[in-house]
Amino acid sequence: MELQRKAFYNLLRMNAKDDPKSQVESWQIEDLRDVATHKLFTRLGDLGVELDEESFLLYSDTYVSPEELGLFLSQADENKDKVFLLVFELWRRNCPDKQSLSLFCDELDHRISLYEEDPASYDQMIQNSLIRLEEILEASIDEGVDPKTFFHELDPFCAHDLQTFLYDYISTEIESGNTSYAAELLDVFYPSVTDLLWFDLLRVRLIVRSDPDEANIIIKNILADLSSEEDLDLVLEVAGFLVAHGDPHLFQEAVKQALDLIKTEDDFQELVAIVSDYYQCLDKEKEDQQLQVLLEKRASRDLEAPIHKDDEDVIALQSFLSPLIMEEK
Repeated sequence: MELQRKAFYNLLRMNAKDDPKSQVESWQIEDLRDVATHKLFTRLGDLGVELDEESFLLYSDTYVSPEELGLFLSQADENKDKVFLLVFELWRRNCPDKQSLSLFCDELDHRISLYEEDPASYDQMIQNSLIRLEEILEASIDEGVDPKTFFHELDPFCAHDLQTFLYDYISTEIESGNTSYAAELLDVFYPSVTDLLWFDLLRVRLIVRSDPDEANIIIKNILADLSSEEDLDLVLEVAGFLVAHGDPHLFQEAVKQALDLIKTEDDFQELVAIVSDYYQCLDKEKEDQQLQVLLEKRASRDLEAPIHKDDEDVIALQSFLSPLIMEEK
């Protein structure tokens, strides 16, 4: 997927924040929201684009989006991306009534970044953005657009992975006890997402206490689908959930699938930790302690190193797990 231009620069800034040594130019990752309006016009002038607020508004009446105006002002210009970013920020400030998908997604990216740094302070902003996203989605559906198609078309405008954010956000709401709101969000966005198995797990988490039999059926179906896919992250997520919920036989199946999929030291240690948690829930202190010793033994290993099926600790874990796994391969 090729990102739209503003989303691309948002992603550059996000990555540079995570890795300050990344090779980027300062203008590519500068947050122009922090720059005064008159300085934005001055910078445009330095790039050969002479505008003031009045002339900018006149141009914005002619063009439908900051992308179109930026293209007009910087045709065949080697500084076209610099011009575009300045125009985009000026449009965001001066044309609040002329919204586009790129402007909405830019604001959503901004709010997600703020929320990730301080969830308590920016949760209401995220809720407002999700309300607006629902409105845009419903309007698109009313026009005959398939909801999954809408999300597919939305993705290139977002620097964040929107489906991953929705999964994490709804998970947090469930963990916080806000199950009604979590269920509402899931109902709204479930028809749009492509990672259905992940969102099926959210459904399970919402109903596991009120309808454990239905929750087990959904988990069984998830694991059946995963048997033909290589999604270790989801298998581990399911196994972690089943430590304290659901049918023990389903936990056994999740562990069996995970053993077939682990590829790195990190994968192996995460699986051992999950099984350790399971034994803790069973109040089997001896087995739990043995697993903790195994983890301590490997604590200094490179987590990115490949794990080999003939590793003595992998073999030990397989033997250790034999009482849990109903059918051996």
